[in-house]
Amino acid sequence: MSTEKTGWQAIEYAPLDGTKVDLLLNGVWRIPDCFFDYPDGYEEIEENRMWITDSSHHPVVMAWDPFNEITHFANIPKIPTH
Repeated sequence: MSTEKTGWQAIEYAPLDGTKVDLLLNGVWRIPDCFFDYPDGYEEIEENRMWITDSSHHPVVMAWDPFNEITHFANIPKIPTH
């Protein structure tokens, strides 16, 4: 049995090591397959690390965006082996 947590959790507890997760934007919209890293075209300094999408490698939300907030994350379930 897996010990990995499932379900939505507060974004403060999300992995920042490049692990792919699903994000919840404004507590409503699900954005699949995101990870915390440097978006394409950004200088690799700590201030530029942000949540980006796997499909486009672009930021999910820009740091200065006052209308959108990533509120939660969920681990992506592993595919069953049997």
